[in-house]
Amino acid sequence: MAPSQFSEKCPNRQVMMDLFDNHMQRYTPPFRYMTSAFGRDILSGRKKLLKKADVKWVEHLPSWPEFNTKRIWLSAKARADWDEIKMYFPDFVNDALPNKQYLVNVINSIIPNLIMDTVKTIRNKKIAIEENESPIILSEEYYRALQNFSTISTNQRISGIHRLV
Repeated sequence: MAPSQFSEKCPNRQVMMDLFDNHMQRYTPPFRYMTSAFGRDILSGRKKLLKKADVKWVEHLPSWPEFNTKRIWLSAKARADWDEIKMYFPDFVNDALPNKQYLVNVINSIIPNLIMDTVKTIRNKKIAIEENESPIILSEEYYRALQNFSTISTNQRISGIHRLV
């Protein structure tokens, strides 16, 4: 297609994003990352976008320092399948990083369960550290009471016998 014909159809990156996102049903990065260069790379086949139907969405990302965008990005770059992963991102200059949500959704779609396994591993390490550094100290009386305790409520948010009658 001639550049003038393309410019007529897609005069700016907002229109190009509309083409990918709405017309072709592709999962696009946020507008800030959807540069003209990235759009041209997608159109030429040098870069890719996932079909929205193929995205394995991850919601409620933890905001732990161990799970920040930079660490996820550097871990992805160190993987053997980095060449496949980087196809879904623009070429970043200097120390620029992708959007965390987009990064996690793309990785989770390309390598299923990697993100969830990573979150579980970090969470288990955090729990182990917390248990070692901040144990709950109980007197002998409360320790014995907890050993024999079972709640009468089936809903853990409801306590007290007055809710049963």
